[in-house]
Amino acid sequence: MFAICLSNGLTPSIVKQYVYCPVIPWIMNTYNALEPPTDSMRMGKEVINVEGRGCIKAVSKLGSAVIDEVVDEGRGKRIVEHKAYRSRSIHRYVAQALAQYIIAREKIRGVRRVTISCGGRDVTLLITQDQVSEVMQLMNRLMNALASEKPPPTVVSKRKCYSCWYSRLCPYM
Repeated sequence: MFAICLSNGLTPSIVKQYVYCPVIPWIMNTYNALEPPTDSMRMGKEVINVEGRGCIKAVSKLGSAVIDEVVDEGRGKRIVEHKAYRSRSIHRYVAQALAQYIIAREKIRGVRRVTISCGGRDVTLLITQDQVSEVMQLMNRLMNALASEKPPPTVVSKRKCYSCWYSRLCPYM
């Protein structure tokens, strides 16, 4: 039922949440709280089902990932992460797609690029070792935060807090 389970590793969605605000995964884990599905989440599932794209599930020692799409490109493969709405910043989606790659790379060989399709705008990135190292460090910090009894420090702008579903449980509010 619950999205975070330390014994099963991480999900890319939790990595995305951690990039948005480090306290959200801690709240989810500590209080066993999970935000109800948003319009964007529901729309994303409908788009994938309607267009016939197959989701691929990958499990490794780091966690589990459901990848929206894997595209063969001749010399390699590309992971595609679909988002229903545009966003001002796709940094968290890049971290999510790279976490998918890290979790799936043992099972899906030859992935060289990731694409974030965000509200009709596509951004494709060549996967570099620096990016992989950065996201691996991020995932390690996330695991440490989830294992801690204290919430991680946050540097999130308070503007984000007012629209955050988890603000009612946040120790910083």
